Amino acid sequence: MDKKKELQTAITDFRKKYIGELEKCLKVAIEVRDDKKASPRDRNEAVKTISRLLGSLQPERIAPPQKQTSAKEAELPKEKQELIQQKIEAILGQRK
Repeated sequence: MDKKKELQTAITDFRKKYIGELEKCLKVAIEVRDDKKASPRDRNEAVKTISRLLGSLQPERIAPPQKQTSAKEAELPKEKQELIQQKIEAILGQRK
C-alpha cells in the first residue's frame, strides 16, 4: 500500500506542477482535431492525445474502502478427502 500512496502523491504533485502545460497541449490537440485541412492521421492522433490528456487532468478517484472478508475454507473430514483423492486418481488413471 505504501507504493500505491507514493504513486498517488507523485501523480497529484505532477498535476499541480504541470496543469498549465497540460491545458495548453489540450487546446492545441483540439485545434488539430477540428482542423479540416489536417490529415486524417493527424486528426486521429489528436483524438488519442486528447483522451490521454483528459485522463491525466481528471481529479483523483477515491475508491471506497474494501471490505475485509475472512473467507475460510471448510475442511473436509479425512475420509472424504481420501475418497475424493481416490476418485481423482481413478479418473486420471483411465486417461492414460
